[in-house]
Amino acid sequence: MTFLIKPFFLGLLLGLSLVLHYFSGSETTLPDAVPEPVCIPGLAVELMPVIPQADIDGDGDLDAGSAWIAAVDLIDSLILNGDPGPLTYSANILGEVVDPQADTLLIPCDSDATLLAEVWVWDAEGNGASCETYILVQNNMVYDCGHASTSIAGVIATEELNTVSGVEILIGGNTVAIQTTGPDGHYILSGLEPGFGYTITPSRNDDPLNGLSNFDLVLISKHVLGIQLLDSPYKMIAADIDQSQNISVADVIELRRLLLNINAHFTNNTSWRFVDTAYQFPDTANPWTEPIPEIISINSLEPAIANLDFVAIKIGDVSLDAKAH
Repeated sequence: MTFLIKPFFLGLLLGLSLVLHYFSGSETTLPDAVPEPVCIPGLAVELMPVIPQADIDGDGDLDAGSAWIAAVDLIDSLILNGDPGPLTYSANILGEVVDPQADTLLIPCDSDATLLAEVWVWDAEGNGASCETYILVQNNMVYDCGHASTSIAGVIATEELNTVSGVEILIGGNTVAIQTTGPDGHYILSGLEPGFGYTITPSRNDDPLNGLSNFDLVLISKHVLGIQLLDSPYKMIAADIDQSQNISVADVIELRRLLLNINAHFTNNTSWRFVDTAYQFPDTANPWTEPIPEIISINSLEPAIANLDFVAIKIGDVSLDAKAH
């Protein structure tokens, strides 16, 4: 299972639920007053030349470039649990030592193209809580850092912005790899050669009854009868259970057979479908006017493309009750 890492998700994940970590010298539970931080969805930073070159990160090697990020700039908001009093912030690369005094994060010239950062908020008693985000390192001004590869990344989330785990991401092209999204819905593949073409294909085909109920049956029936139309193209795709590119009595029958356990799975569909988030439907009342992009293709990969996101659709679930994890 991998973390997906993505810098500008165009504000789609401002309500993103991140895994929080808590720290206390003597307690194992989060003190009431320590706020829960919500990290920004990601950040791209540009390496700046270091003139003259200097050993910025203390590893004994001269650095031709670097970047600095204030820890507080990686926080989107705080969920307060009372009066927290004075707060401080720190940040570190995930897996490195947590230092409450490290209020800025150093990005040296030889960093990976994408980094996972842990951002902490601390109260006056030394109790802390953290969230995670990622940093996309761009190198357009420094030419001797040795960055020989690039990466692709994205997020899988429902139309209500709930991130989806358990999605297999098939990356094809000059490199072939499969990754599975975790609870944060992220995927990332680094070490790719620039200049080649790649495809990203998500899939998930488990638990077809997830989120399905008689209420979905009623809503789809109302749409078929023209009493109450479904209000989004993603819901319409979910209602097209037999993949006939229209919503009809056949879809109602297919859903009823599944709810009655007559069928164990959809006869002509997968449990989940995925649509390129960047795609704009020409007609939101009819999503099938042209082929729906369920694969993202990159003709020639440039360094660190990170907005390769998909909207996840649970087939049959027009009431949006499906569990994403």
